[in-house]
Amino acid sequence: MSHFEFAIPLQKDELLESHVGQYHVEDIVQPRLLLSKLQGKKGKKTSEDDEFCGWTESDKQEALLTLHLILQQPLSRLWDPPLAEDNFVSMVAEPCYKALEEQIIKNKAVRETVFQILGVLIKKYNHGTSCLIKLVQVLQIIEHAVSPICAGVVQLTKEFGLGTFGPQMVREIAEALALTEEENGGTGGTEVGAARNCGQFLLELAKVLPQEMANAISTLQPYLESDESYTLRISVLGMMCEILLLELREEGLSDTQRVQRDDFLDDLYEHMHDLSAYVRHKVLQYWCRLQRDNCVPVSRQRTVLERAAQRLKDKAALVRKAAIQLIKVFLECNPFSAQLKLALLEEQLETEKKILDDLHMKLNPGPDPELAKAWSKIEKHVITMINKNLDVPTQEEPELSQSSIDNMYEAIRRHIREKNYYKAYLIVKHAERQYPEARLLRCDMEKSDQIEYFVALLKNIFVIPDQRQQGCENELALYKRIEEKESIVAFLQESVHFSRTISEAVPIINSLLMSKQAGDVNEAIEFFTAAHHFNIESAKLGVANMLLLVWSPDQDKREAVERAYREMYLECENKAERAKAYTIAKNLVGLMIHVDRGSALALEHLIDKWIEKNDITPAVIQVFWEMFLKKLDGTTDMDSYAALSLLVMIAKAKPSVTLANLEVIQTHALTSDYNSRTLSAQLLLALAKKAQRYPADHHIFTSLCDSLMEVYMKFDKFTSFAANCIDVIYNLCDTPDTICTKILSDMYKKLDENIVKESEETEEAGYPTELLIRFIFILGHIAMQQLIYLDISVYSELRRRNQIREERKAEEKRKKLATPGRARKSQADALRRRTLMNASNTSASSRAHRSNSLLSSKGPSV
Repeated sequence: MSHFEFAIPLQKDELLESHVGQYHVEDIVQPRLLLSKLQGKKGKKTSEDDEFCGWTESDKQEALLTLHLILQQPLSRLWDPPLAEDNFVSMVAEPCYKALEEQIIKNKAVRETVFQILGVLIKKYNHGTSCLIKLVQVLQIIEHAVSPICAGVVQLTKEFGLGTFGPQMVREIAEALALTEEENGGTGGTEVGAARNCGQFLLELAKVLPQEMANAISTLQPYLESDESYTLRISVLGMMCEILLLELREEGLSDTQRVQRDDFLDDLYEHMHDLSAYVRHKVLQYWCRLQRDNCVPVSRQRTVLERAAQRLKDKAALVRKAAIQLIKVFLECNPFSAQLKLALLEEQLETEKKILDDLHMKLNPGPDPELAKAWSKIEKHVITMINKNLDVPTQEEPELSQSSIDNMYEAIRRHIREKNYYKAYLIVKHAERQYPEARLLRCDMEKSDQIEYFVALLKNIFVIPDQRQQGCENELALYKRIEEKESIVAFLQESVHFSRTISEAVPIINSLLMSKQAGDVNEAIEFFTAAHHFNIESAKLGVANMLLLVWSPDQDKREAVERAYREMYLECENKAERAKAYTIAKNLVGLMIHVDRGSALALEHLIDKWIEKNDITPAVIQVFWEMFLKKLDGTTDMDSYAALSLLVMIAKAKPSVTLANLEVIQTHALTSDYNSRTLSAQLLLALAKKAQRYPADHHIFTSLCDSLMEVYMKFDKFTSFAANCIDVIYNLCDTPDTICTKILSDMYKKLDENIVKESEETEEAGYPTELLIRFIFILGHIAMQQLIYLDISVYSELRRRNQIREERKAEEKRKKLATPGRARKSQADALRRRTLMNASNTSASSRAHRSNSLLSSKGPSV
């Protein structure tokens, strides 16, 4: 068979002389200008290319399918020997690589056809090395080809059995990037783009071929130690994460796999302190994924958590955000307990340690004090005996009885008690023969050390009681129990350390609540929400501080806080209505105890919203009243005060709560301690929103005045309750000055009754200082409230009445204008009345003038 040469005419004369009909020569350009000629102006590449070749996407797809069908034929018969030439293989492969550079490769059918062609070329025509090089070249410069090439490598691996193609691809990428770095010095844009594309490819490939990538990742290890490209470090570490998740997470790993897993975890741990913030951020996210899927060994969780806590102070906001996320994931997926209350865990640990120590004492009892005292008296004689007989050969030693050998420990103790130290020494030497290694070890010692050796053995046998004498028959069971307790103690130690590390991280996360970065704030809110469910004691302060974000100008922060508090305090598991109400009330009371005055205002704002949405039901309010009255078991004074404070907040949004429980307030709240009285006065003040006033003789004011007078005379505190009482009177009473006049009068009488002498030598007397201060305070507060009452309430009432009066006049005027006949009659009557009045006035003035004239004409009388 003849030898074929495949060549394309490149010169103008050759093209014209070839007489090939399908060629249409439009122009001949230089090779270096060909690309710009084809592309033309920017943005018109696709249209001009289509116009140039005249092929649509479907035509290209059909051509690739045809090419694949051709390759199925026995084309090797065209050559002799049957070995295809390189230029033929390159010509067939070139359309495939061209397709990889175009957007058409995103079409799944096209991609599969392309890699089927390449697979045939690799299997039949030895195109593997060239394919690797070309794919890496395309990968470095074409961004959209990353995912198609990754899918193609998987196709070659699984459909064509090319298991080594993926690892070879990794090695080729490593070599290509190393060469690019040498040429560009790590500063070229091509290197950055190539590193990004290759990194994305490696990461995607590790997700679908974890086993193959586990064996090839060692070639990329140098990039973890390089500071040039952080994108490659992220990709390599991401590959490790994927391999750990998919390949190295099983329990029964081989020694090699276990070593590889530990190496990967070490690399991820070290790069939590990477120079690049992007790498630190990504590594923290990788640890999150590993912890969620339980791929982090318990022995490593302590160190990883500690380093994550250190990243909370990172200067990069995205790293801080990822660190909070990681700590939250560790908290949610912790293998220790659903409740991580540090004090409780420490108490459990101490209890288990004590039990373990007792078990060790049972297994290995200590020396008997009496026997130890007896040994101290005979020890020097034992040393003298051993020193004398240590060098005596074994064959010259006397024989031992069988009973001494069978009951060895008892025989030694008996001989020592009988001061027959030599026989006890011989029994110990006989026992040593059963352990040749121990004897060889002793023979290598100095003589003084050998003496100490035998003395120690005899002492331990003599002073430590025999376990069989203590009835410890089930020694195996004791060993098993000790092993179990050791596991429990180790577990509790890790739990305590875990909880302590979380508690130490809480203050830093708490400070991030006020960060300017929205990511810090949102993640801190999410963390405290999770910490609340795990009963982290130190997190309660952070939960309370979250309330301040209710006043944030950022709507996202406000909504995040509202969602968090709803989840923490209002959402319960499926329970009965009473149980659910009790849980909600208990949660809110626990929150109220840790809330300061500033946060209390924010909590009041939240409760107002919850009341509007009917999230706080009447059943919850009923539980609050019961907690205030201490009708529920285990309710403390602090719980009672917190429940009453919450009722005050609820009453401000829903005054009917106070109105329906006036009797409870009068009989319990106003007769209890000072704090309850102060809060009950605030509770009554909520009735002012109903815009209803009560008469001065109402029982509310009677109880309030009696309570005020009692506090005035008997309690250590006065100011807050007194101010609240006066406020209630002026806001609810229709004649508050009447009640306040009586209060001032009664207080002055009490003040006058308690006049005390300044000294026994003088007759001068003075008022009690404390009562006088309280009287002056109440006098001033009443004066201020009276001014406010006159300026606002009375003035408003007068204005209201005046407005009503004017409205009535206007109504009357309108009615008059509505009847014209009656209006004209009334006008005529008014005119008639004015005429008569003018006439009478005229006649009266005429009579007065005449009388004055008459008096003047008569003159004075003598």
